[in-house]
Amino acid sequence: MTLQIPCPACRQSVYFPRFEECDEDFLESICLRCDYRYALLRTEVASFNSHLESWYRSKYNKQPEYRRVYQLRLYVAGNIDKNNTFKALDFSTLGQEEKISALAGDKVLLLYLMQGKVLRDLLWVENSITGKSYLLRKPAARAKSLAFNISKLALAITVPLCILNPTTNRLLLAAAAPTAAGIGTYATMRQRLKERDRQELGRLASEQRLLLQKYDIEQQAQTLQQELNANKKLIRRLKKLQQKMFNTQQELYDRQIEITTKGINKVLQQIELSEELLTGYNQIIKMISIEYETSRIAQVIPENVSEKILWQLEELKAIELKKQEMAAQVDPQKLLQEI
Repeated sequence: MTLQIPCPACRQSVYFPRFEECDEDFLESICLRCDYRYALLRTEVASFNSHLESWYRSKYNKQPEYRRVYQLRLYVAGNIDKNNTFKALDFSTLGQEEKISALAGDKVLLLYLMQGKVLRDLLWVENSITGKSYLLRKPAARAKSLAFNISKLALAITVPLCILNPTTNRLLLAAAAPTAAGIGTYATMRQRLKERDRQELGRLASEQRLLLQKYDIEQQAQTLQQELNANKKLIRRLKKLQQKMFNTQQELYDRQIEITTKGINKVLQQIELSEELLTGYNQIIKMISIEYETSRIAQVIPENVSEKILWQLEELKAIELKKQEMAAQVDPQKLLQEI
């Protein structure tokens, strides 16, 4: 199944292929809304530890503040064969609650912000076993911190200058100069972190749309598979019920056996249509996967396969309508009420 992760900046879904589908050290994607470029890595936990730290904001505070400090040692991506190559990951969260936990051997996903081809800040971590995740920081957090520090520095320089040179605008200058410096720095740094190369933007955006389309079709296929499994179970139950009727005095159940036989035949037809639909969906998923992998290897914008896919989807839509009509006729409760 295609991976879906909320963008740490704007929360729009960002899609990644399954790791098994791509022979790459990490997976790349881009947010179509805010143009931040991300890398997703999968690794394994070597060891995990967390402990509480407390402190008082001032000597007058009676209630202590808490933070939980985490220490993870992870096998370096590409070295999961436990050759003693580790990456240390240390971070903290406010409060006493343990926001994320892990055991040795757990698989972990790491989401990094990229600048060009370079991995920069670790933004998000998820334990794939427990399903728990934690957002360490947003993409622009470092730029915001830098801007704040520059504002403080500018303020420290501006205020003494204004005192030495008392003019009518000194208070305005003291307030405006550091603010302008901070805002300018933040805006510049934030823009630098976004993907700016037009060719790369085009390619990554096309790949993202392919993955979105693949994800939607996979969801439909998954729902269809659940329906198919439920219908196969219904067939088994109806056949068992029919067999009980045969094993009792058959002449007492002639009408019920006839109704059950019709129901079984209709469900079998529905199963046949579902399997035909699944075959079609899987074929489209393979087509998208081929286009995506071609784009990754050739580093070019993938071919527009929308027309081919739309043509196949139109054919599948007709089958889906026929299946829905048949499903309305094979409601198990209505069938049993007739019996």
